[in-house]
Amino acid sequence: MRRLITTLERLVARGDTLLIIEHHPDVIACADWVIELGPEGGGAGGQIIFEGTPKQLPRAKTPTGRYFAGDSPPSPPSLVERGGLGRGRATSAR
Repeated sequence: MRRLITTLERLVARGDTLLIIEHHPDVIACADWVIELGPEGGGAGGQIIFEGTPKQLPRAKTPTGRYFAGDSPPSPPSLVERGGLGRGRATSAR
């Protein structure tokens, strides 16, 4: 993980702009700005529920905010809550 973060920091230092979609706390913690989508995944998500710096995140009343505040991470939704196996949709951009 450290090697990845070092590489990302090098890219930013040379002036590149990065947009990273990641759930790993170490990557979130080194970000300049965090946007959390939710409140759930899939059809129950897609709304911005937090936007700010990693230092502001522990005060957010969101799943990621609660994790960064030291609370237990939320349990992932069950397969039934997500619509079961094989019912997801994948899209791609070209």
